[in-house]
Order: sequence, then C-alpha cells, then structure tokens
Amino acid sequence: MLTVKDDYLTPEAVAVIQRAKDLAPLLAERSRAAEDAGIIPPETIADMQEAGFFKVLQPKRWGGYEMDPRVFYSVQMELAKGCMATAWVYGVVGVHNWQIPLFPEQAQQDVWGDDPTTLTASTYMPTGKAEPVEGGYKFSGHWSWSSGSKYCKWILLGGLLPKKDGSGEIEHCTFLLPRSDFEIVENFDVLGLRATASHDIHVTDAFVPEHRTHRTNDHSDEGCLGRETNPGWLYKIPFTQVFQRAVSTGCIGATDGAIESFRKRAATFVGKHGSKTAEDVNSQLVVSEAMMLTDQLKLVLLRNFQRIVDYNVKVRVKPDNSGLDLANAKMSINPFCEIAVEEAVRLKEKGIATEVVIISIGDKACQEQIRTALALGADRGIQIDTPNALDSLQVAKLLQKVVEEESPDLVILGKQSIDSDNNQTGQMLAALCGLPQGTFASVVDINDNKVNVTREVDGGLQTIALTLPAIVTTDLRLNEPRYASLPNIMKAKRKPLDVKSAADYGIDLSSKLTVLKYEAPAQRKGGVKVAEVAELVEKLKNEAKVI
Repeated sequence: MLTVKDDYLTPEAVAVIQRAKDLAPLLAERSRAAEDAGIIPPETIADMQEAGFFKVLQPKRWGGYEMDPRVFYSVQMELAKGCMATAWVYGVVGVHNWQIPLFPEQAQQDVWGDDPTTLTASTYMPTGKAEPVEGGYKFSGHWSWSSGSKYCKWILLGGLLPKKDGSGEIEHCTFLLPRSDFEIVENFDVLGLRATASHDIHVTDAFVPEHRTHRTNDHSDEGCLGRETNPGWLYKIPFTQVFQRAVSTGCIGATDGAIESFRKRAATFVGKHGSKTAEDVNSQLVVSEAMMLTDQLKLVLLRNFQRIVDYNVKVRVKPDNSGLDLANAKMSINPFCEIAVEEAVRLKEKGIATEVVIISIGDKACQEQIRTALALGADRGIQIDTPNALDSLQVAKLLQKVVEEESPDLVILGKQSIDSDNNQTGQMLAALCGLPQGTFASVVDINDNKVNVTREVDGGLQTIALTLPAIVTTDLRLNEPRYASLPNIMKAKRKPLDVKSAADYGIDLSSKLTVLKYEAPAQRKGGVKVAEVAELVEKLKNEAKVI
C-alpha cells in the first residue's frame, strides 16, 4: 500500500468529472451512429482530448494532471452513462498514459516528445515472437482485440522473453511499437461493441529497441526505469490494480445509465393495466436492487484505492524530528490483530464462540478499522475514544476494564504492534486480569472449557493447556485472514459500534515517557565481496565490530 491523500476530489478533479457528465448526453446522441459505423466518431475523441480526460493519469511533466485513479474511473463511469463503447475505449486507451511513464525516459520521448496528446493502443496477449538482435528484438505476431487502435499512433503488444536470471523460464513482456510497424486488420464486428473498433493487430519482423520493452513481473524501481523521472506514488501502483479496473469500471456507469433511462420511460409509460410502470411494485423492486448493486460496486471500487499505512509502507520522520509524518494517511488493522480477528470469526463459524466483539482504542479514525473487522465477520465493535498516544500498560488497563464488563471466555490479541514493535500488551493484560496466557499461538484448539495453544518458543514449538477464560496472542502462522466480501462490507455499516470515553474508566492516561527526538534509522550500506575467509573475519572484527 501507499501513502497519499484520500481527499482525491480536488476542485480540478471535480471539474474534470463534471465535464464528463456534461458530455454524456451528447455521447448518447452519437451512440447509434457509432454502432452503425463500427467506430466512435473522431469528434468524440477530439471532445475527450479537449476536456482533458486522457491527461488524468498522465505525468504533469508531460502536460498531464497526474490525478488519483479514482478520478479516472469516475470519468469513465460518467461517459458510460452516455455511450458504453466510448467509456470502453477511454478506459483502455486512457490507462496507457499511466503505463508509458513506467518505460525508460527514451521510450516516453519516442511517444510524447513531439506531441504529448499522442494516444497508445494495446493488446497484451503473449502471442508475439521476439528474437534477440543487437540493441533490441526482431518482433512478429498476430493479436486480437485492440480497442480504439485506429486513433492511436503507438501500441503496446504482449510477447514472451526468457527471464534475466538465466533459469531458462519465460515471462510476459510488453513491447512498444509505432504505427509504422503494425497493421490493423479490420475484422471486428460484435453486436453492442462494434463502436469499440477492437480490430486485430499484425506485426512482421519489426525492430523493437530494448528501451521500448517492459517485463510485466518486474515492478521494482530497477525494472520500471521511468520512475526515475516519474517518482510519484501514482506510478508505483501495480499494473493489474490499475488496468483491470480500467477495462471493467465502464460497466458500472453503463448500468447506472440503463437505470436512469428505464426510470425516465417508466415515469410516463402506461402499461396494459392502466397504471404507470413507475408505480408497479415489481418494477420498483428491480430498480432499487439494481441501484443498490451499483452503489455497492462503486463503494468497493473507491474504497480499494484508499491509501493506508501498513507493513508495506515506509513511514517517514517529520523534517523537524518531532514525530512521524502521518498527515493525510489512513491506517490499517495491525496484521497480527487481523489474524486475531480471523481466528475469532473461525471459532464462531465452528459453533464454539457465540459472539465476536472488536475493541480499538483511539480517536474517531479507528472506527474504520473496527468496521473492517466487522466486515470480516465480527458481530459488534467498541471504540474507546481518546486523543492521547497510549503506551502498552495504559492500553492493557483499558482493555482490563472492558474484559471486566464483557466477561469473555477468550481474549485474542495480536502478539505485537508492528508500528512500535512492542510485544507487551497481551502479557500485561493477562497479569492485570489474573488470567492464564498463551503467547505466539500458531494453533488454537478449544475443548471441554480448555484451550490448547501451540506456541512458538526458542526451542521450537510448545503446546500448553489453559483453563478458560484465557488470553491468547497470535503468531503469523495461526491463519491467513480472509478478504471482506461485498455483502459483508455493506452489512458492517449496520452492525453496532459503541463509543466510550477513556476518561470514564478512571485510568491515568498521562504519559510517563517524554520523547525528545525522532530519527530515522541509518541508511543500510551495500554489501561487499571478500576473497577469502580471513578477509571476512578481519572485516567482522575491525569494521563491523561484531566479533
């Protein structure tokens, strides 16, 4: 995950989306003619260019807007309300302005050096045959389904290359070719999709220089050389996360458009029974279910692109060393605590537990994590509201009060917090409550009012039997957390979440620790090769000073 602002609907973004809304009625008027002609009209491409739609994901250094992908998808959904074919072509062609920046700078210059509005088509099927030659590859092949290619001067084509590791295995690679090197074979005629002009592409012995190739599985900074000149967070998102939504999101907007059309007709159409369709109960039910479905799809689409701070993110120290820079960042569930939630839900699914209660301590922002846990299958949540940054003992004392109120048979916590690397709260809670504890659990088995916990110890694994009620902290090997399903995400909104004040528990929450300064750890230096063991020992003694 990445840290970016979640308030992606800037005034500029809102203006772009509004231009898409304004264009949709005109697209609807052109849609029939576009279907008949087998291609969206050139004036539609011109209108989209003028409105800046193709600039949404394009780098600012190339005249683009470099906006959040959710702006791109919002534009696409609005266009689809007028013409699905137009939205499809926009999704496919427009997303390439995000992909081109991953290529080396020379490739970007090849495409946009003379005209930053140049468009690129694609078909990623790995049917291309590449033969290594000096400076690049001799490339040939035949591909199907290249939407909007007639309006594009460049194309991205899929082929196979041996992996660089010398293993002999092959991997997918994308080759970038100019219009002079590929032929468009006009053979596409699919009902309802004619206007996408998704024709075949043919290439014979075209030379593709090395800088115009990109291995699909290589998303490191070293593999995506374009990140040297395009370092923004936008170009660090995995390809599939961007592209798959680009080719599917238009369907949501098209469904919205169909609903709107039906409602307009239903408001005036009188059926054989003498009443308007809009007054028919069955029609109302169908429309409401369709609207709920599109709302759910949009919720998932937009939420999935919220940037959160988790174990994949490098958190930076503030310039003045006063703390960590978490501005505009969302938080995720601590991975070990997510495992604890999963285990609790599994116990309920087995019929062992009757209720799963989620507890989080913090300000209002932590309600999002509680709702996430509720979507995973928990029954209700409790937020203990406090603006203070608490230490492990203070957290344990607050949890003790909740345990006294709720009287649970089993309390499951993550074994540690990954942000501070503390492994203390579970043990402290067990001591305060006077309950047995099983830490670092990789197996939890409940039978006859006892819980058998297989736990990690220095010498391997140990199994202990605890009398319930008990405290358990989770190891990574305990389970693999599930993904929240769409229906459960919607249900989580309606599940109870109680907000309680930390002050009500009568616990001293004043900090006993004063932080003077935050500093980032020293940058790790690269390793060196040594010629012999004696040299290694010498460096360990005198340079590393570890022996």
